[in-house]
Amino acid sequence: MKRRIAVFLTVLLCLLAGAALADDYGKAVVDGGNASKVHLRAEASSDSESLGLFFTGTSVTLKSDPNADWVEVKIGRERGWMKAKYLKTGAAAERVDDEFWSGTVSATKYARMRKGPSTEYQFIRNVNDGENVTIMGETDEGWYYVLYKGDKGFISKNLIYTRGSSGGIASDDREEDIYDPMLTPVPVTGWRAAYRDYVAQYGETSEFYSLIYINDDDIPELVIDSGFEAGGCRILTYAQGQVNVLNTRRRGFTYIERGNRLCNSDGVMDQYFDDVYEIRNGRWVCIARGEYFGYLSGWNDILGRYVCKNYIWNGQKTDIGQYMISLSSVYDGQRAIGVEAGYSLVGIVSELSKVGY
Repeated sequence: MKRRIAVFLTVLLCLLAGAALADDYGKAVVDGGNASKVHLRAEASSDSESLGLFFTGTSVTLKSDPNADWVEVKIGRERGWMKAKYLKTGAAAERVDDEFWSGTVSATKYARMRKGPSTEYQFIRNVNDGENVTIMGETDEGWYYVLYKGDKGFISKNLIYTRGSSGGIASDDREEDIYDPMLTPVPVTGWRAAYRDYVAQYGETSEFYSLIYINDDDIPELVIDSGFEAGGCRILTYAQGQVNVLNTRRRGFTYIERGNRLCNSDGVMDQYFDDVYEIRNGRWVCIARGEYFGYLSGWNDILGRYVCKNYIWNGQKTDIGQYMISLSSVYDGQRAIGVEAGYSLVGIVSELSKVGY
């Protein structure tokens, strides 16, 4: 009986091993021939959506029969289909001359390399600002596939500056696939670049983003809404080449547009607060802080807040009347507005990458 079980397990392991290898047909190298880049398609058809362009010389893993007209390939964690005629294996692969680009990381501190073209993919390593990378491809969602010190992965195109190559036509000989070197990204400078770099490093897909004007200059503030109350918001302001970040205690806040006032008013579990801020010399400054607690009579529609037993303004005990007078003296609630729905992570990065604004 034991012998039969052992034989069964051996056969099962062999079958599993065979299945694991069944969709792995080795390596190949992209060769676009007269073209410098080859499309990675979502399906095995030239009419299918393009997932990106990968340059001649890029190594791929074959995931289906390389003798078919179309071959499924894997590049990092990105999977799609390429025409078999654009893939070389064995000795033929060794004769392919790559047509890669070189790029330079342009970030506040560093850019994150990931296993796939999204912030949801696993982090590989940081590449410091000013470091050069080899660009082997670009996805339709705005990521470069790069090589850096032996590691291969994806970095947001917004964090890499490149002068590109001499151009050329992409595979499939379709007119819309002609590469225009004038479309090569131009470095974004100033507040847009600073905000963009911050978002690329610390932004999350679960967050919401908005551009608002707190003080009376031409540079907006960037709101990063965590999406949940306890997570609060991060509000970025920019001046003299520096980003300064305000972390609100909770999510709820209003502001006086171009009046240089922001009030984080919120609370939980019978503990409420009003934190009033302004921007001075490019930095957030809390100019007043109030707290009130202890249930008294519940919500008051006229005041727009709960009525409590205890009130403290700037560290001094007071009553509800004086508290509201003190608050209104530094923050005109009649002029206050809330934040409207803004951008997704992809949307704000696209907006901050615009040039000439």
